[in-house]
Amino acid sequence: MTRKVRLLMGIALWLAGTGTAASENLGLGTWLIEAAAAEGRPDSPKYDEAFRLLSPLATAGNAEAEFQVATLYANGLGSLSVDFRRAAGLMKRAADKGLAKAQFMMGHYHEAGVGVRPDQDSALVWYRKAAQGGHPMAIARLVELDHSSWSVTEVRRLNVGTGVPAEFAEDEW
Repeated sequence: MTRKVRLLMGIALWLAGTGTAASENLGLGTWLIEAAAAEGRPDSPKYDEAFRLLSPLATAGNAEAEFQVATLYANGLGSLSVDFRRAAGLMKRAADKGLAKAQFMMGHYHEAGVGVRPDQDSALVWYRKAAQGGHPMAIARLVELDHSSWSVTEVRRLNVGTGVPAEFAEDEW
């Protein structure tokens, strides 16, 4: 990352009022991942810089950092090799802390057997947790996989404010 970009990010973080080094590293690491993704280059050095900033936070138990580092491992971004087991371990730590997007990913990991043994029942448990946290894709996945035990009333309740298409709250399924 160039000195100019670091300076601009530092100013942006200062203006946003993020005072601690940990929150600055979390914000900058997340921004770097988004910037690298926009480049469309899985080998972007921005991923490596994000990993350097986020790894200590993940080790310290920050759920968002755990999620981001797990995503880097799951996709083999930057100079990292794909490591589904490590990704699943970090993702589970974030999911256990209640991070809905991590709970959704644990549902996906269990459904597809990514870093864990495929287990439909575990997938449904994780999708339900994510749906209860308002994750719209988890709600949609539950409708597809387990609509017989997922009540219309429950889907409608979770649908409020999540941006889930209205058809997922229809009585017809």
